[in-house]
Amino acid sequence: MKIIKKIVSSPKIVTLVWILGLILVWEIGATIIEGTKRSPENVLPHLSWIWASVISQDPVSQKQTALQIVLSNAGITLFRAGIGFLIGLVSSLHSL
Repeated sequence: MKIIKKIVSSPKIVTLVWILGLILVWEIGATIIEGTKRSPENVLPHLSWIWASVISQDPVSQKQTALQIVLSNAGITLFRAGIGFLIGLVSSLHSL
């Protein structure tokens, strides 16, 4: 009984169970979507398809891979978030 309590109270094990549960739910949903011909498969793709597109060297658009597109857009998003943070910081300091 102590072993079970130790396992259940371990944050790492709880996190691992949550991650595996989310993966399981995702894959079940992807399988259901794949079987339903009314919805496109890219609405909820299998995780293996996502991983394959990340590591693929095939150009997706404008001679960029999917990973290059995601990383460049992530950079733009972080830049915009930083500007928004600075605007919020300046306006909050100005109101003091």
